[in-house]
Parts: sequence; C-alpha cells; structure tokens
Amino acid sequence: MTSRPNYLRSETSTDAEQYRQAGATSATTVKAPKEIYEAMQKMREKTNTGPGRQLLEALRHDPLGGDPYDGDTDTRPKRGPTSGTNGTRVALRIPTDEFIRIQEISRTKDIPIAQLLLNAWKREHNWKTPPADKR
Repeated sequence: MTSRPNYLRSETSTDAEQYRQAGATSATTVKAPKEIYEAMQKMREKTNTGPGRQLLEALRHDPLGGDPYDGDTDTRPKRGPTSGTNGTRVALRIPTDEFIRIQEISRTKDIPIAQLLLNAWKREHNWKTPPADKR
C-alpha cells in the first residue's frame, strides 16, 4: 500500500474489522472502455501495475470518492446487448473490508461500483475522452 491516505479504509465501519483480521478478499469486474483499457496497458508497461490495481489504487486515494468526473460526459457504464463492444473486462481482487465500504459508497451515491472505479481512475489521470471521430 502506498504512503498516500487510503480514504476507504479510514472510513470503513468497525463491523468489517473481522474481514480485515481474516485477510478476506472479494472480487468484482469492471468493463473498461477500449481507450481507457489501452491507456491502462501503456501504464502497465511503464509501472508494472495491472489495470485492476490501477483502478483500486485510484479509488483508494480519490478524495471525491468516485464522484462523477467533470472532464467526461459519459457518466454510467454501458448496459444491454451492446455493452460488450469496444471494452475489456478488468478483474479486481479487493480486501473485503474495503469492498464493504465501496458498496456503501455506491448505494449512498447511487453510482455503480464499476463507475466509481472508472471515475476515480479518470480523475487521477486527467482523462479526456477522445472525440467520436478519433475513436
């Protein structure tokens, strides 16, 4: 874990302490748009940090807790039959005590967990969605 503050763990309820002590982990997936996944892969080559870890670290250190990203108009993940196009699934393993807190944030803010993670990543990396003609 980095030296930056981990906002998720600092706000985790004491009920999750048993999961922390047991070292339990939970899993989830995020459908990353093609452009973002490609950027993650380029970062992986430089830093040797996989896309899942990049997403989790971004949310851990995001002072806004995954709120919608101002630099982007796409605020929700795609759903339905066309959601599988131009994207790649990124698998994450998250300590269960943090996952409980992420679920609480998701319910409170009414933002899907996948979008919380993507918003935080976009904010950390000052992401600008390429214009439609450049995609």
